[in-house]
Amino acid sequence: MAAVNVITAIINLVPNKDANDGMKVKSLSQSVEASHALHVCMSNLKRLEAGERYRDFDEDTFEIGEAADYSNYYIASLVLGEADRLYDLGDCETYIKQYERLDLDKLPGSLRTAVLLEYLYYYIIHQPDFHLAKMIHSDRDIKSFLKKAERKCARVIAAYEFFVNHDQERGRLYLNKAKEFVADTPFEGGRAMENDRIKELEGMMDEKACNI
Repeated sequence: MAAVNVITAIINLVPNKDANDGMKVKSLSQSVEASHALHVCMSNLKRLEAGERYRDFDEDTFEIGEAADYSNYYIASLVLGEADRLYDLGDCETYIKQYERLDLDKLPGSLRTAVLLEYLYYYIIHQPDFHLAKMIHSDRDIKSFLKKAERKCARVIAAYEFFVNHDQERGRLYLNKAKEFVADTPFEGGRAMENDRIKELEGMMDEKACNI
């Protein structure tokens, strides 16, 4: 068992595209901007834990220099943070455009998946395009992630089942799973933001059910 643990630790230090420890260390050492981005990310987590939401953050919180490498894990994380801030402010038109600053093919696996999930939800709820939503849903990494992290992704799955697959029962089932998951979210600010998104989705489901 000790030998297995040592081997696992060594493998985890070898950088790969799935945002393992080795890749994060490599990302951190690549530039001053990356070190600054890590500091911002850690500071933001403390603020979310204390109950602040992204809409409470200053406009320049997630500012990135023009010369920054957007494929870097920590710098790309700031782009996702800015998108979350805009969404929390109710600016759904601008928030989705933030992801256009990123090259999905160059992103670490976990961040690529996070961005694709946002696109999937957007093209179901905010700018309905079910053909495009199905294409995103068929992505190999997305299909695998949705299966492995079903509870974490319950809100997205609920929207897909209800509106794209027209399965109201499964949609409601996953909506309830989403409510259970957010109740266990450790950061008060993050919990509040996710609760708002769940309520928004539930309202759209209720409206759709009434019109059928």
